Amino acid sequence: MKAPEIASARTNSVFKYVRHHDVERWAALGWRDTGALRGTHHGEYSQLMEWSGEGEPVFPPETMR
Repeated sequence: MKAPEIASARTNSVFKYVRHHDVERWAALGWRDTGALRGTHHGEYSQLMEWSGEGEPVFPPETMR
């Protein structure tokens, strides 16, 4: 019997944890809030943001990658 095929999705997404007070700066550069941390204890401190701009991700200049 042949094993069932498992669908896989490839992604080139880039994700960053961003402190709440920095979210507007990151959003202005093309990052979007995924909403994935809402209602979790992790969400008390930061939001998970995904690069949604064109090409390579842009980071705020003073940010460590």
